[in-house]
Amino acid sequence: MTYSIEEIKDSIAYCGLVCKLCSAGKTGQCKGCREKCDGCSIKECAKTRSINGCWECSEFPCEKRIFKNKRNRVFLQCAKDEGLHSLATYLKRNYEQGIQYHKADGTQGDYDILDSEEQILHLLRKKENPYQKCPVYETKQFIFRMVDEKDAEDLLECYSDPMSIRLFNSDNCTSKFNYKSLDEMKNCIKFWLDHYSKQYYIRFSIVDKLNCKAIGTIEFFAKQVTTSEFSKIGVLRLDLASKYEKEGFIMEIIDTISDDFYDDFEVEHIITKAIPEAKQRIAALKNQGFTELENKTIVPFDSYFIRTK
Repeated sequence: MTYSIEEIKDSIAYCGLVCKLCSAGKTGQCKGCREKCDGCSIKECAKTRSINGCWECSEFPCEKRIFKNKRNRVFLQCAKDEGLHSLATYLKRNYEQGIQYHKADGTQGDYDILDSEEQILHLLRKKENPYQKCPVYETKQFIFRMVDEKDAEDLLECYSDPMSIRLFNSDNCTSKFNYKSLDEMKNCIKFWLDHYSKQYYIRFSIVDKLNCKAIGTIEFFAKQVTTSEFSKIGVLRLDLASKYEKEGFIMEIIDTISDDFYDDFEVEHIITKAIPEAKQRIAALKNQGFTELENKTIVPFDSYFIRTK
C-alpha cells in the first residue's frame, strides 16, 4: 500500500504519532488520533492553545510522558525545524524504501530500536544512495545531471579545446582527456557510465540552461583516508569549456557543490585541483572557503585545495 505525502501529513497526531503508518492505521482498525482519542490531554492542550500540534508550541518539549519517547521528540523537532511537509516527505520516502514505522505485528519499528536521537534523525533524513539514483542539482544558470551519450557533441567542444585541457585534473587517470573525434568522446562517456555502474565515481554533465548545452563535467567520489587529521574526503574534478573558466561561473558551481555534496556523499572535506595558471578558478575556490592543501597526506600530487564542511 502506498500513501501520498498529504495523507501522511494529515495523519500526524498532535503529539507526533504517525497514525497512517502505525500497524492499526494501515489495517484500517484505527482512524487516527485526530478523529478519535477524545479526552487526550495533549489534544486538549493543543486545542486550548489554538495550535495544530506540539511542534508549534513554544514550550515543546514539556514534561508530558509521551515526550520520553525518543522517536516522538525527533519527529516533532523535525516538524518544528523544517515543517510538517518535510517530515511527511521523509516518512513517505523511508516507508517506500522498507523502513518500518511499526512492524506488522505491532512491535517496535526501525526508528524505535535505535539508541539515540541523533541516529533516529539520521535515519529519518536518510539520503538516497547516489549510485542507485543519481542526484540532479540546479543553480541559477546550470543543471548538474548524470552524463549521457547524447552529450558527446557538446562535450567534445570542451574536451578538444587546448585552453580547457591544460586545466584538467588527470591525476591517477588513464587518459589526458584530449579528444579529437565524436567517437572518442562517446567512448569516454561510456567509460564514465561503466565506472558509475561499478560505484567508482559519478560524472555529471554541467548543462547551461540558457542554451541547453553541456559545457563541461563534474566528477565526484568519496575517498577514505586513514590519517589523524582527515577522513571521509570527497574528490572533485571540474572540467569546463574555456569560456566558462570564469570566477563567477565557478563560484556558482562550487556554491551548489558546497551546499549539497557533503551530505549527499557523506563526506567531511572536499579537495579539488587548481594549477597556478588557473587564476580564475583559484580565486573562486578561495572565495568559497577553500585553502591550499599544504602536504601530500591525502593525495601525492601538487596544487590541491581543501574545504571542510
